[in-house]
Amino acid sequence: MGFTFRKSKENAPDEKMDSYRGRKTKTDRMKGVHNKGKSKGKRTPVISLPGSRVSKRKTSSAKDSSKKIHNNRFIKKKESLLPEEPKKKKGKGCLTVFIVLFVLGGICTLFTRDNKLETIVLSADENNRYDINTAIPVDVKTTPSNADLKDIECETSGGELKKDGDNLLFTTEKSGSYTMYVLCGDIKSNTITINVEDKAALAEKEAQEKAETEAAKRAEEEAAKKAEEEAAKKAKEEAAKKAEEEAAKKAEEERKAAEAAAQKAEEERIAAEAAAQESSQANQVPQEQMVWIPQSGSKYHNNPSCSGMNNPQQVTLSEAESMGFAPCKKCY
Repeated sequence: MGFTFRKSKENAPDEKMDSYRGRKTKTDRMKGVHNKGKSKGKRTPVISLPGSRVSKRKTSSAKDSSKKIHNNRFIKKKESLLPEEPKKKKGKGCLTVFIVLFVLGGICTLFTRDNKLETIVLSADENNRYDINTAIPVDVKTTPSNADLKDIECETSGGELKKDGDNLLFTTEKSGSYTMYVLCGDIKSNTITINVEDKAALAEKEAQEKAETEAAKRAEEEAAKKAEEEAAKKAKEEAAKKAEEEAAKKAEEERKAAEAAAQKAEEERIAAEAAAQESSQANQVPQEQMVWIPQSGSKYHNNPSCSGMNNPQQVTLSEAESMGFAPCKKCY
């Protein structure tokens, strides 16, 4: 007694492949088509209705395998017995899209109301002096903090003020003080002032002024030194001149003193000679008569007590006469 085995293999939920004694069978469970293949290359398709015994088979060779089986009456009957697939309900996709759009619109309206701008405040380092051609940050704070600033308008007295992310940047090519503010709808920010200068030009000017100051200082020092040298030279010359003058003066004084001394010596010599001559003459000629003259009056007297004279002076007669005195009548 022999045994035979049937091997089955499911390729898909709706397909089944059986192998039995060199035969291969493929079953399409949804369509009810059962194909049997024999070892000689012939094929026998069997069309049946699931759950019934109605079937249709036809054996064909390999060369006819590409031909289709046409039995319209049977196929229509089979299709009428097959259960219909459930149809999709129309309108559900549109309703879903409408609900999503409605929810998104509500969320946007909610956030739009919450992000309504109330105030704008600009801030920057107004005490600092920035360099030209430098991006100067300007902080922007809004109430509420997440307010929308996409329609912001920047106003400035010069330069360029533009938006940079959530803040602003200000740049200019010229030095000066610039005022600026922003507008967003009917909301206006505060006004700030930014000071800008040309630091390179200022540094060059400062270096030039420093060089000029140092040059002026050097010139002043040189002039002072020269003046000091000239003053020293002049003082030296004046001292030499003064010394010369003093020496000349001293020499003149010494000369005059010498001359005076010589003259005095000459006078003394002459006087000595005259005194000697007078002495010699006095020794040779008798002495002249002596008289008395008063302190006041015009008469000379022989008697010192005449006319009540007080402190009379005794002189020679010739001297009394030479002085204009006349002889007293009482005495002569």
